Amino acid sequence: MTLGDVMAKVVKIERQEKPHVSAISFDRNAANVFQSYLQGAFKFSIKRGGLLYGHVDDDKVVKVDFIYEPPQEGSSDKLLLQRLTPEEQQVDLLAQLLGYRKVGFIFSQSVKAQKAAADGDYIINSDELIMMAAMQDEIGEHCTTALVTMVEEAETGPQVHFEAFQCSDLAVRLVREGWVVARDPVDGVSKMVNPKEPDMKQPVMLNNRDTDEVDNDFFLCPVSIKDHEGRLITSFPVENRLTPQGKTELREHLKRLTARPYVERLSDFHLLLWLAKQPNLDPNDMALLCEAVREHRPVLEGYRVIIDSIAGIAQ
Repeated sequence: MTLGDVMAKVVKIERQEKPHVSAISFDRNAANVFQSYLQGAFKFSIKRGGLLYGHVDDDKVVKVDFIYEPPQEGSSDKLLLQRLTPEEQQVDLLAQLLGYRKVGFIFSQSVKAQKAAADGDYIINSDELIMMAAMQDEIGEHCTTALVTMVEEAETGPQVHFEAFQCSDLAVRLVREGWVVARDPVDGVSKMVNPKEPDMKQPVMLNNRDTDEVDNDFFLCPVSIKDHEGRLITSFPVENRLTPQGKTELREHLKRLTARPYVERLSDFHLLLWLAKQPNLDPNDMALLCEAVREHRPVLEGYRVIIDSIAGIAQ
C-alpha cells in the first residue's frame, strides 16, 4: 500500500465555523415546564430528553412551540428514548395538523454528568455526541439540540442553564458511518475507528497530526438562544411523566382557564395528545379540533359538549 493509499483513507477533521441556523427560540412556558420538572421532581439527578416541535422562519431561526417527552429511561449517566412508537406517530400527525414539525432535540445532564464535564473541561460526552448527531441526521440540517444543566453558583446557588448546539456536518457523517466510539469510561473525547479498516491505528488527521481521538467539543457549533411566547400553552400535565393525566386533570385544566375562550383552553399540545387517545374522539374529530386551534377559531359546540362530558363538567 502506498502513502497515497493510506492518506486517501484518513479523514481530515476540521472545525465547522457556522451552524445551519441563526438561532433557536423557545416558547418560554414550554422550556420552563421542561426544566422545572427536572428540578422539582429529580433535582437534576437523572438525564431526561424530549423532541422539539415548531418551525423554521425565513431568518433561519428555529422556533420551538412545544416539547414532546417520549417514554424513556434516564439515569445519572444514560438516557434511552423509546422512538418511532405509535404515540410518536400520533404526535407527528397532530403537529402537522397544527402547522408544526420536528425541529430539534433537548436533553438534560444530571448533576453528576455536569460535574464530570466541568472537571474534564468539556461540554458533552461521546454518548451525547452520538445521540445529537443521530438526531440531526434524522431530522435534517435545521435540527438544533438544547442542553439543560443545573450549575451551583457560588453567590446565587443552583442555576438552570440552557445552551444550544448543532453538530458539524462531518460529525453527522462520521456517526452515521460508525466512526465515533465512546471511550471507557465515557468522557469528552471520542475514539475514531474506520469501520471499513478497524485495525487502522490513526484513521483521522487533526491539526496536521494523525490520531485516533478527537475532543467532542470540536464537533459542536454553538447556536444562540432566544425566547418567545408561542400560540400554544403548556398547562395540562405532560405525557410520560410521574404526574398523572386523566379526566380529573382535564377538569382542573378547563376550570383553571374558565375565563379564556374555549379554543384557547384546548390550545395545549399535551392536552390534544391526550384527547386523541380517548374513544370519544376519532382522527377526523382531532383534525377539526387542531384546525380550530391553528386558526384560532371557535370550537364547534358539539366538541365542547363531548370534552366537557369527558371531564365530568355539567352543562
